[in-house]
Amino acid sequence: MEANEQELIGLNFSEVDESRKEFGTNQYHYKKENRILAFFKNVFAEPMILLLLAASEFTLLIDNIAMDFFF
Repeated sequence: MEANEQELIGLNFSEVDESRKEFGTNQYHYKKENRILAFFKNVFAEPMILLLLAASEFTLLIDNIAMDFFF
């Protein structure tokens, strides 16, 4: 260390208590999400999957109309 640098000193216990009262604890709280539900939500949000689902619905609709009309 250089001569003009000061040595770092941490907080004492009373300063820690004051800091926790003012700012809260240093913890991250998160909501646990259902992994299976999150997986399907991510999969069906993809544009290609939505396009394939729309195309298959269209094909089934056209097939049913054609079957009713011709047979």
